[in-house]
Amino acid sequence: SGIEAQYNTVLEGVPGCRLIRVDVSGYRRLELEGTDPKPGRDMNLTLDSAVQRELERALAGQVGAGVVLDVRNGDVLALASAPTFDPNEMTPAPTRARWAAIQRDPGDILFNRAVQGRYPPGSTFKVIVALAAMSEGLFSSADTYLCNGVYDLNPRPIRCSHNAQHGEVDLRQALQVSCNGYFCQTAAHIGAEPIRRMAQALGLGAVTGIDLPGEDAGLVPDEARKRAVYGDRWRLGDTCLMSIGQGDLLVSPLQMAVATAAIANGGRVLRPRIVQSEAQGGSVVRTVLWQPEQIAIVRQGMEDAVTHGTARQARGSAVAAAAKTGTAEYGTGARLKKYAWMIAYAPTENPTVALAIVIEDAADSGGTAAGPVVRRVLSVIFGEAAEKLP
Repeated sequence: SGIEAQYNTVLEGVPGCRLIRVDVSGYRRLELEGTDPKPGRDMNLTLDSAVQRELERALAGQVGAGVVLDVRNGDVLALASAPTFDPNEMTPAPTRARWAAIQRDPGDILFNRAVQGRYPPGSTFKVIVALAAMSEGLFSSADTYLCNGVYDLNPRPIRCSHNAQHGEVDLRQALQVSCNGYFCQTAAHIGAEPIRRMAQALGLGAVTGIDLPGEDAGLVPDEARKRAVYGDRWRLGDTCLMSIGQGDLLVSPLQMAVATAAIANGGRVLRPRIVQSEAQGGSVVRTVLWQPEQIAIVRQGMEDAVTHGTARQARGSAVAAAAKTGTAEYGTGARLKKYAWMIAYAPTENPTVALAIVIEDAADSGGTAAGPVVRRVLSVIFGEAAEKLP
């Protein structure tokens, strides 16, 4: 599976053969002809073994996935899905009983959540809404919204997390505290289409093109799909739910890592790669053109989220990081569950890495559940902050 399945024809080489004449007793009489075997090619991966090891350890015992990218060229520094399996169990083929147990495993251990998972991104999507809004002429990032803890939407109001009342907030502050009401109002003001366009420009709703099998394209919903699936038109409630990363919007951790890398590198949407290439700058799928002041506000909001906002759990590495949390709910009542998210990049000045982490069935918010994973990974890459050292 995975990289070995993707590059099997390159790795396996070509077997050789010999045609030998033997007599009735099996005695070799003559070697007639043959061909020499051709060895498979060695392949160098982009993975950083220390980062990969720490990401796997940080996800151990949980259900979720994570991706770490180099924002300069799209190199995959780490990619993990939990729970997972030991490939050595499959060579030779597992026993029938073990294979049956693997297929019954409730954690679906053969499923690569990092590239095949389809999750609502929750409030991590708000950075995309912010960029979409600033690309519209009628929106100003300086405009404020008075948050009293709930956005009045019929028939079901949308509340801020923990019923928080954020008061008067502008765009930068709304990213810091992850104000649902602000982004619902913003989405209602600009409409759904600019948000869809920005999401698609950053690679959502399409495969990233990574050199791994089975990648899922996710979903950026629109009115045509809603009519086809639900027999209903697109409504204001759909736009508001999409603006906070809920509804029918679905992404993979890999897609969110690519989008985060584009924010970190100034708009270059990269094709992620797991095998090293001679192309130093990586493969650029497209470049999203943002004004410097637009990307600066989003970055500042993400930096504020780490220093004194919802992403404080990401602090701890030797460099400053920027991040956005997300908590996507699904189910109802006693069966209500959460996907806990965090996207991040570091250092804040001249970023080199971007991360996306998701935890399934989390007991708490994205900051609490996914933040420690981000902190552990960044600490391996950059070292721990002085105040964390003994």
